[in-house]
Amino acid sequence: MTDDEAGGTLYRLRFPALAVFVVALVAAHAARGHWIGDFWEHSAVVRELATHPLHPRHPLLVVDAPHALANPYALLVALFCRVTGASAATGLATASIVNLLMPLVALRVDSSVRR
Repeated sequence: MTDDEAGGTLYRLRFPALAVFVVALVAAHAARGHWIGDFWEHSAVVRELATHPLHPRHPLLVVDAPHALANPYALLVALFCRVTGASAATGLATASIVNLLMPLVALRVDSSVRR
């Protein structure tokens, strides 16, 4: 089916339009800052890793033990926060948008390669 048969421009723009809509929803949620679940635990880990990237302490308890959520992804977000001066919550919100954009871009590139 060619673009002309399927509605032309509207057919070609359906994925970008949906992607922009979904990214706008995630950005609006991130801007509101209404975090639930274990977000604050992840935020504490990122804050501690941003403060002490080489030798982080447990972010919630005064114990000499690593935290289960301290992982390379959290370290990457923490380094972003450290370089930019952003808070841990802002770093995680930015990472959520980047995490959404990566598969959307990959899907778009894959679909254009398959044509």
